[in-house]
Amino acid sequence: MSVKNLRKMTNMPVHLCAQAWKDSGEDLDKAVEMLKTKGADKIQKLQDRETKAGFVGVYRHHDGRSVGMVELLCETDFVANTAEFRELANDFAMQVSAEDPVPSPGGFLELDFWVEDGKRTTGEALTELSVKTGEKITLGKMFSHKVCSQ
Repeated sequence: MSVKNLRKMTNMPVHLCAQAWKDSGEDLDKAVEMLKTKGADKIQKLQDRETKAGFVGVYRHHDGRSVGMVELLCETDFVANTAEFRELANDFAMQVSAEDPVPSPGGFLELDFWVEDGKRTTGEALTELSVKTGEKITLGKMFSHKVCSQ
């Protein structure tokens, strides 16, 4: 295992992964826990900030019978315009379109997030992006609609 693999697993910045890897004595489980703690600490420091920029992620199912929309908010247009931020908003919209009924924002953040590189919750994905960008990122309004089949 290496810093590169730790970064791939946690999606945290390289310098934080390197520090956690070193501080944990190259123990993977300890390093992951250290990164989760650092992420939570950083998020706590961002809580007083205002989110006044964002992006609306939209997903329309290929058969045209369901749609999902998610408002993802951040502090600046700079972050809102990044590909990673927009991709997360669109991924969340896809997930919302599959939920029946649409959960509350708090309930949504506890759901398992569909990822190829491992299992995590939508809240963890949001936290990872927030730590990576250094900005407060929050979930705004969500909408989903399905056409009833007859």
